Amino acid sequence: MAQIDWYRVASPDDLEEGDIKTVLAGRNVVVLTLHEGRFGALDNRCPHENAPLGEGYIDRGWLICP
Repeated sequence: MAQIDWYRVASPDDLEEGDIKTVLAGRNVVVLTLHEGRFGALDNRCPHENAPLGEGYIDRGWLICP
């Protein structure tokens, strides 16, 4: 069974509505979002284009790759 590690990468006050923020979580680069009061965290790489999602934008609640 794989080990699960937890990392504190930000506090809720670090993001404002509509923000997209790239952070380091251990060895992984993740992107944090805040849209309509809901937080999200994803791997920073788009699965189909390998583009950095931190350079994308939010459209109607969806994080769109650059």
